[in-house]
This record gives sequence, structure tokens and C-alpha cells, in this order.
Amino acid sequence: MKFALLAALDGVLPDPLFIHDQHGLIVAVNDKACESLGYSRDELLSMSIMDVVTDKEPASLRALWNTVTRDYAPLVRGRQRRKNGSDFPVEVRIALVEHDGKRHYFAIARDLSDRLRVETRLRDHLSHAHTIFETMAEGLTVQDSAGAILDANPAAEHILGLTREQLLGRSSLDPDWRCVHEDGSDFPGEEHPSMVALRSGEPVRNRLMGVHDPKTGLRWLSVNARPVFRSGMSRPNQVVTTFVDVTALHESRRRLRELAQRLETVREDERCVIAERLHEGVAQDLYALKLALQYEDKAAQTGADPLMARAEVMATLDRCIDSTRAMANQLRPATITHLPGSGAIRHHAQYVGQVTGLDIGVHESPALPELTEAVRLMLFRIVQEALDNVSRHAGATRVDITLRAEPSRICLDISDDGIGAGEESFGKPGGLGLLGLRERLLNLGGGLQIARRGSRGTTLSVWLPLESTPAANGDTADERRSAG
Repeated sequence: MKFALLAALDGVLPDPLFIHDQHGLIVAVNDKACESLGYSRDELLSMSIMDVVTDKEPASLRALWNTVTRDYAPLVRGRQRRKNGSDFPVEVRIALVEHDGKRHYFAIARDLSDRLRVETRLRDHLSHAHTIFETMAEGLTVQDSAGAILDANPAAEHILGLTREQLLGRSSLDPDWRCVHEDGSDFPGEEHPSMVALRSGEPVRNRLMGVHDPKTGLRWLSVNARPVFRSGMSRPNQVVTTFVDVTALHESRRRLRELAQRLETVREDERCVIAERLHEGVAQDLYALKLALQYEDKAAQTGADPLMARAEVMATLDRCIDSTRAMANQLRPATITHLPGSGAIRHHAQYVGQVTGLDIGVHESPALPELTEAVRLMLFRIVQEALDNVSRHAGATRVDITLRAEPSRICLDISDDGIGAGEESFGKPGGLGLLGLRERLLNLGGGLQIARRGSRGTTLSVWLPLESTPAANGDTADERRSAG
């Protein structure tokens, strides 16, 4: 019986087969069993199944065999030992065969080494994926084919201002999202990136949308959506959506657009002022000079006294020179080049104090090093902008300007006793001048902060690196081109 059965099974069984009696003595094996354990057939036929199994006691094995019936063939996991002493995991199906009143057990063992390695790698991958899902900075949601959220990571909760429980089951078609386009128009649910990806079967990338946050108002998100297809399906059954909060970037771009528009307006205003002064000042003086020269020419022909005409010519030339210098000084004050240290700042503070009535003090560190022209120019522009803001908005009576040196940078503090302002000044319509200064300082490697002074007053603090930089030299060149 056993030899005929084994001969039949050897051709079809891909796994090792052990046949043993109720005492565990091996009575037959196939070639795969010999190959798997490294024993010859004769060696295995002289052994007990207990010599092969390493993770179970004989009593435990006998108890297991007693549970096997013709109708019940259990599948168990264990470990087997090879002839070289190594052991490996197996999955064994045990079946009962009764012949001539004797019980024999057919044990078909499958080596699980490769499968367990794959399962371990899969668990590791799933663990890594779960860690990424939980810790990634981007929000991530998984939605079904109808757009309902099946899962959401912590970042999605934070960005959207909703708990996971509030997000689960909520659809992109829900009008409570109150989404808008960049131009402020409604962003219908069917146009949401996840719904477009489900409908088209194509990924949607970098779609900007404004989403209502119940706590903070409107948040701007950059959204990506990728459809997921089940094997053999032509339509996606899920969509994975990721998004990042770009509210700060969106606001920064809006402010920069406003700044660019204001700078263009300022340039145009400067052009108008220069054109007006050239037309009403220098041009008229030059015309008067022409008339005086014509008068002198006629006086020379008629023998009249030319002294009066010459005096008029000299006065006209003086006015032309004064007008030209005034325009050049307004574009780029000459004191920046000719006065050292805080000289230009002190000169401008004196002028503003005379015009506005502000009591302005300028204090300079005695150990102040020699400053590059680019740094002096930047500090002057900051003082110019700050004093203009204080005189127009702060309601102050006193301003103190302090210029001091630290080991690697130059610091400027401007304090007033006005109504007080803080970092929110950058977000006000009138704060574009400060925003522009901050951007220029960043290009020079410096920075700018605004802080309230207790219940009243403001301190504007600026710092710049002492060394000259290419960006700084570039700014100086721009100023000179403007002056030209």
C-alpha cells in the first residue's frame, strides 16, 4: 500500500511527505522530504518524527495526533531540524489513514522560510508606511469612490481644523467646506481635486484652493490627488489626496504683489515730481537765462550797460544749480557719501525735527567701526522710513535713534513714545514700506523686528552684518542708477 501510494504522490507533491505510525516512527518518506532535511531515505526510516520536530514535546505531538480524524486534518505550524543542525519554520497538514486496523498519519510539510521573510518585510513596510502616515507634515486623506473620507492622518486634522472623527465619512461634495478659488469665486465640490481624479482616472497636481477653517478662517492649500485602481478595474475605487498649508506663502505673495505695485506707483510719482520740477524750475530758469543772454547781446549792439543782464544770468544759473542739487539730494542724499558713521542719520533727524517738531536724539556707540557705503545707505533708508511713519501715525513727541556695534554686526534701534505697534504693522496697508525694508535687509543678511514698549511706544530693531556683501553692493549700484 505505502509504496504504491508514495510512488503516485512523489510525482504530484511539491512538498515533503512523512508517513508515521501512532508512535511517531517514520515508515515512509518521499524524495522531497530527504532533500528538505538532508537525510537519506534509509536514515529517515530509522528515525522518529520526534527526531525531526524541534518545537513540540512528544506528549504534545501525541495529543495533536489524537485530534486527527478522517474528517479533520489540522494545519499546524512548527519547526523542523535538518541533518546539519539548522532548523526552519514549516506548516504541516496532518491527515489520518487507517489500514488493516492500524492508524498512520500523513504529514505534508511546507517550508515557510521564504514566506515568513516576505511577511516580515511586508510588516516592516506597513510599519514604515504607518509611521510616515502618522508623522508626515502633509495632510493625507483616503476617500472612496463617492468621495467620502475613509482615513485621515494627524496632519490632515491639524491643517483642516477638524478631528479624525469629524473627517471620517465627510465627502468632498459637502458644501460646509466652503471652498473658494484664488479669485474668491466658489469652488464647487465636483471640481475638488479628489473628485476630478476619481472622475477622470488621472492624477491632479498642485491645485490651489481656499478651505474654510472653523477656527482660523480661510486656509489656502496646495492639493494633489491620485486615483487608486483595484486589480482588473478600469475605474478607480479610491483616491489618495495630499495637501500642504500654503496660507503664509499665499499671503506673502499677495503682499509682494502689493509691494511691487506700490514701488511702481512710487517710481511714477517720483518721475512726475522730477518732471514738474524740471519743467517749472530748471526749464523756466534756462528760458530766463536765454532771454538774459539775448538782452546782453542786444545791449552789446546798442552800447547799453550789460551789467544788469549779467547779474540776472548769474542769479538764474545759481537757481539752476540749487534746483539740480536739491533734486539729486532727494534721490540720494549727498550726506551718505560725505558724512561718516551716523552723520547722514543725524543730519536727516535734525531736518525732520525742525519740520515736525519731534524731539529726536541720535546716539552712536563710541567703538562704531567704519561702515561700508551700502550699510550706511540701508541704515539711512530705515531711519527715513521710520521717522516718516512716526511723524504721520505714532502721535509721538520723542524719538531715540541708537546705533551700536556688536562683534559681527551693526545694530540700529529706533524707539518712540507713541501709541505703540508690533509685528502686525507688516500686515497693514501702510506697512508695505516696512515690508520692503525687511526684504532688502534679508538680502543683505540682516533682519528687522518691531516690538511694543510696555503700554506706550514702539521699538524698531535692525541688524546688519558688518562685512560688505555682493547683494549690498548691488543695492548701492541700484541707488546710484536711480540718482542718475
